[in-house]
Formats: sequence, structure tokens, C-alpha cells
Amino acid sequence: MKSYKGSGTYWSDDHHEGVLTEYPMIDDNRWHHKFSQSWLTTTDICLERARREHTGEMENWETDAANIGTAVHAAIETCLYEHNDGLALDRAGTVEVFHAAFSDLMLHTDWRWVKYTEKSARAFGEKCVSHWHNLVLPTLPQTSELEVRFVVPLVETDERVIDLCGTIDYHDPQLRDWKTASRGPYQEWEYKRWAIQPTVYTKAWYDLGHGELDENGMVPFEYVVLHAKGVQRFIVHRGQAHWDFLRDKCERIAELIEREMPKWPLNDNQALCSAKWCPCWSTCKGSHGIE
Repeated sequence: MKSYKGSGTYWSDDHHEGVLTEYPMIDDNRWHHKFSQSWLTTTDICLERARREHTGEMENWETDAANIGTAVHAAIETCLYEHNDGLALDRAGTVEVFHAAFSDLMLHTDWRWVKYTEKSARAFGEKCVSHWHNLVLPTLPQTSELEVRFVVPLVETDERVIDLCGTIDYHDPQLRDWKTASRGPYQEWEYKRWAIQPTVYTKAWYDLGHGELDENGMVPFEYVVLHAKGVQRFIVHRGQAHWDFLRDKCERIAELIEREMPKWPLNDNQALCSAKWCPCWSTCKGSHGIE
């Protein structure tokens, strides 16, 4: 999530994990914003947390739950690359990749144990990988595209330019995203009604000329949710009306940035607003003596 107005250069790691890349700033007297789908999801959770991430004020650490998801993704991706070559890893080999990736992540200094012990984290991740290998992999075609990075325009006016960026896990051509859920299956209606990831990804895919509209003018996006007892799969549909609303949301967020507001509205109406899950807690809600 980058924003600037004026000339010069800025450094970004939006599209090359762990690698900083230099980009020229365009001096056309307009604001230029680049919003990732993950950061836009954060704006739905808490605008103030999103502001701190945008300005770099946010303490940078990852939870055990997030890193389980990262390691599961790494295992699935490795298996699918082999699958595209005609010989997928077996279940044991895919699980081995998960454990290796999880071990690497544990070496990072920004690691936080929040919900799991190492034993329970590895057990849950192994279940997710096994369920995916046994129940999802056999349903997938042999050819697919993986980890597709994108930058697409959303808004261009005399005042501002807003681009969307992100990385699509998988398409064959069906767009899919792998999720790990320790609490069990998702509430489908919630994601169908307001999840922002399908909106961003379907718009990007359609604008890039890959996605096709169905008979209702929609592009489908499939959630593949891996949990301890199995796999949940469901489709979310997005179309022009959703993309228009996304544009409206992003323009309003851009105006907050452009006005350089030092504080954005607070939101504490969900479980992620806690000392366990939010690095801002001690300087935000927790600073008032609330535990």
C-alpha cells in the first residue's frame, strides 16, 4: 500500500517478497495510490490499524496462526508446480514441505506464539495439507497458473490515480484461494456479502482479459477452506456493481490519506482487536487500561 504526490523515487516490496525494488515517482500533480487487497481487508477490520500500516508506524510481527497459513500455502504451491509438470508430490512429500517451511518461519524474529504450541501448530498444518492433498488435488486439472501477481488501474481522475495490486494463488481458469481455518468452516453468507478479496481478484482477472462474465454478468471466485475436520468449498460471485462499490470505497480511503489525517476512526467490534492479535493494542484501546 503506497501513496505519494510529487517526484523522486520510492522503494517497494509489493511484488517481490523480501526484495526492495526502486520505482520512479510520476510528477503530474496528482496523488498516486497503490492498494493491495490484503491492506484493503485491513481497512475493513480497523481503519486506524490500516493507517499505521500505511505510514510504517505498525510494529511488524506475524502470529503463529498466520505462519501456519503461509507454510500450508508453500506446501500446496510446491505440490502444484510438480503437478503441472505431470508428477505431483505425494501426501507425505507435501507435508514434509509444510514442516520445512514452518521451521524456516520460526527462525524469524517477528514470530509471535499466540494460539498454538509448536506441536499443535504442526499437527493442525499437517491436517490441512493432508485434507487438501486427499480431497482437493484430485479435483484440479493438471495445468494451472500459480502465484499470479497483478497491478491494475481502478481510478484515474484529475485528482488521483489508484491501482490495485495483489497475488492470485491459483487459477485453472477458475480463480481459487486456499485458506486455513482453525475455528472450522467459514460462514459462507458473510463472505458472499462483503468479502473484499473476491472483489479485487475478480476485477483484476477480468481487466487483464482472463476472466469471463457468466450469464448473470459475474466472475466466480472459489474459497477452499482447510480445517481440522476436512475441506469447505464455496463460490463467491462478483461483477460490475461490486467493482463500482470498490472504487467508491477506495476513493474515500484515498481522500483520508491525501488530507494527511494523523488519526483515523477506531473499530473494536471483533476479536482481532486484542493484545493477542493487534500490535497496536498497547497504544490504542489497551492504553485506556482495558484488558
